[in-house]
Amino acid sequence: FRRVLFRSYALAASNLQITYITSSNIFLTWTTGIGASYYKLQSTQYIPPYIYGPLSSINNNFGKAMALSPDGNILLISDTNGGVILYDGIIYIYINNNGIWNNIGQITCPIFLQGSGSLFGSSITFSSDGNILYIGAINYTSRYYQSEGLVLIYTKSGNIWVNTSQISCPENYQISFGQFGKSIAISPDNNSLFISVPGYRNKEGIVLLFKYIAGKWISVKEINCPISIYRNLPNFGTCIILSPDGNTIYISAPGQVFDGDYTGSVQIFSYSQTDDLWINITAIQCPIILQGTYAMFGNSMTISSDGNSLFIGETYAYGYLAYFKNNINNINIWTYITTITNGSPLACLISNSSNLYISKIKNNIGVIEIYSYINNISVISSLINILILNIKIIFKMIILYFIL
Repeated sequence: FRRVLFRSYALAASNLQITYITSSNIFLTWTTGIGASYYKLQSTQYIPPYIYGPLSSINNNFGKAMALSPDGNILLISDTNGGVILYDGIIYIYINNNGIWNNIGQITCPIFLQGSGSLFGSSITFSSDGNILYIGAINYTSRYYQSEGLVLIYTKSGNIWVNTSQISCPENYQISFGQFGKSIAISPDNNSLFISVPGYRNKEGIVLLFKYIAGKWISVKEINCPISIYRNLPNFGTCIILSPDGNTIYISAPGQVFDGDYTGSVQIFSYSQTDDLWINITAIQCPIILQGTYAMFGNSMTISSDGNSLFIGETYAYGYLAYFKNNINNINIWTYITTITNGSPLACLISNSSNLYISKIKNNIGVIEIYSYINNISVISSLINILILNIKIIFKMIILYFIL
């Protein structure tokens, strides 16, 4: 047990429990008469569980994209401003050794892209078996189009990753600043690959579906930006994630404008086997608490391995992270639970069954924070000198005992 002393302010609360613990912060949730509230209590008795980039990545964009292997033992973190030459991009390989992430190597930008400022590592996705990587280079410039984008395919050979092929943006979707490969998602059976082109049609955006046919990835379908938002130039496809069963895809549109503000939304599509189509069934709108802040809600997203927890980030300076819960499996009725303030703009989110990884980049310096989700923790609290003023309670002292 460890004794920790806190001082903070909060709404009148009940059902206090620990929800998230980082080495420097404890996140508590409680219920109030107006719903769930969330607060971060600062602790000086923890050592931060951060992952900092190698010295070579200082003042760059370490954490611009991340990917976690299916077994949870390999973590890839990109620095799109780094590399052999500035802005080529580089990916650092980390191995989990008894809970400690050790940098054991790197994946460098292919020779034919070096010196072009391709931003290799803009997105990273593992195949479901962990043996293939799909890596976006959104600033790749083709013969005709600037920042058209490109996706590189790497195959694991022993302990190294080898660039074996690439996927170019299909001709009908090629456009300057299209940024093909901004986000990539693959189906559980490895036969369907979703690649976004958020700059398509002057930032309307589109997501392309590729099928693996005769040894090649072929573009077979498109998922279009919903009519209700396309006129707002929403950058549809900035981030895409698949549900664990592969039957639902979440596509962000962080540039969606509401009341003159870049509020953003996440559009949800469900696969219809009957029609062989992806149908827009609903959307998750930016929480009211973030509206009016130029949040660009949906700039980053991740979903839990059971498909019932969805974390959606935004790019505003305070790095808000909205947490949604789906209490009915496969129904896609998402309930807003709370908003977490991180203090720095979020770049990327990934998660597995037990951890949430958040990369934050501020002033071109990146760091990865690791959050552990803890259920059913018993908390003993003592509230001393409680002062009730309107609906506010001043917590003078909270003594929490918890198991490390």
